[in-house]
Amino acid sequence: MRIHTWLLITLLIISASVSAGDFRSGGSVTIDEPQRHDLYISAGTVVINAPVYGDVIVTGGNVTINDSVMQDILVAGGRVFLNGFVADDVRCAGGKITISSLIAGDLAAAGGIVEITRTASIASITATGGKVILSGTCLGPLNVAAGEFTLEGTVSDNAVIKGGTLILRGTIKGKASLAASEDIKIYQSARIDRGIQYWLPFKRPLEIPAGVSKHTPTYNPLLSITHSRWYFLGASTFLGLMWYLGMAFILIMLLQYLFGSAFYRAGIKIHSKPGKSALIGLGYFVCIPISAVLLLMTIIGLPLTIIMLFLYVTTVLMATVISSVVIVNWISFISDRDFSLMKMSGMGLMTFALLKILTFTPFFGSFLMMVIAMTCFGALITSVRWKPISTGTKISRQEENITVSS
Repeated sequence: MRIHTWLLITLLIISASVSAGDFRSGGSVTIDEPQRHDLYISAGTVVINAPVYGDVIVTGGNVTINDSVMQDILVAGGRVFLNGFVADDVRCAGGKITISSLIAGDLAAAGGIVEITRTASIASITATGGKVILSGTCLGPLNVAAGEFTLEGTVSDNAVIKGGTLILRGTIKGKASLAASEDIKIYQSARIDRGIQYWLPFKRPLEIPAGVSKHTPTYNPLLSITHSRWYFLGASTFLGLMWYLGMAFILIMLLQYLFGSAFYRAGIKIHSKPGKSALIGLGYFVCIPISAVLLLMTIIGLPLTIIMLFLYVTTVLMATVISSVVIVNWISFISDRDFSLMKMSGMGLMTFALLKILTFTPFFGSFLMMVIAMTCFGALITSVRWKPISTGTKISRQEENITVSS
């Protein structure tokens, strides 16, 4: 089974209705029959040609959705094409994303190229990418950060746009907040109804053709882009991202190599006793700071408090990494397969990225990430062997499964 499948399985932990879903995987998956439940797909090529009445969660190389989806879509792929009606929200990440349909909910998209065609109509849009093109209609607020942004369509509400180069040929019916590190190009065909706030380097004036707006553009230093050359997925940011992911990969690999048995037992715990694990994790996150404060009141409390808080803050900062390692060990347990260290580390890195994307969803994403972290931490705490195993004793995974499950 390809590693894409394991990225998909990690998505299942954030779904409340996995048992009612339909799981598909393979080199190529095509859906030609209506689906009454949630749909989970992982494949090199994914094509959906029939309506889906639940959520759609997809990972793949090329993903094409041609028919309607009545709930949310969460998709990650190399190339993503969305051509069917979506009744709820869409979250997508990919190399190239093309959206040509009606989306009744919000769109959050991140990619190398994000293109919203003329036939698309979307409730609200948050998009980031090397290049973002909006030729369709945004019915609500627009928030964009891009190396290059082009507006050919219509924004019915306010627009906040930041990037390297901004090109405006379409209509913004609300207020426009524009910031560019290179240039803002506004053409005669553009219309901005409720005024313009802008930022350009060196307080350059913003030139707009006559008839574009009844209001005089206002320079706003609060919109400033601090980098001398700002790109969303440009050189500096890309290198920073690679460094960040590289460090996460090394941490995941080290944790799996040094404490693989403990994390495997934790994976079994979250499968067999998720509620108990979550409560213990909640106790850890709540009780440690309280205990540190109480220790400060004692004579020897200061050094112990410093050590305790240092360890606590370290684990909190590494919560996503630690949770990722627990989750991939859970995957190893439920699939009954013993993966190599490199494959476990790769799966852990993809899980890490997925959890980070999850936190982008306001409130719900952060809350769900908190629950996942509490469950993983609680499972890990109860999986630590407080009694040392005698030298030379080796416990098989089958014995681990029997011991932890009991």
